[in-house]
Amino acid sequence: MKKSPEIPLGPAANTPGDILREEFLVPLAISLRELARRMGCGPMRVSEIVRGKRSITAETSILMGRALDVSPAFFLGLQMDHDLAKASIALQKRAA
Repeated sequence: MKKSPEIPLGPAANTPGDILREEFLVPLAISLRELARRMGCGPMRVSEIVRGKRSITAETSILMGRALDVSPAFFLGLQMDHDLAKASIALQKRAA
């Protein structure tokens, strides 16, 4: 069986919530509650994403993009990179 190339984990090992907090919320001084208000959703949704307990869906990505004036694809891309990193780690562990 041909071995597939490894996915570099690097920053993708961080959750999208880590990036949201460190690159947006902290520098812009936006609270979780304020982001939720701007998104039109409950604060629990944002809190769970920041804590790495919830994934970013396409709908959430659109709402975040609008609230923070960035492309919705940015947040969905972060989630995809993170999911690929987690899957790669799981496969490596199974192969070992």
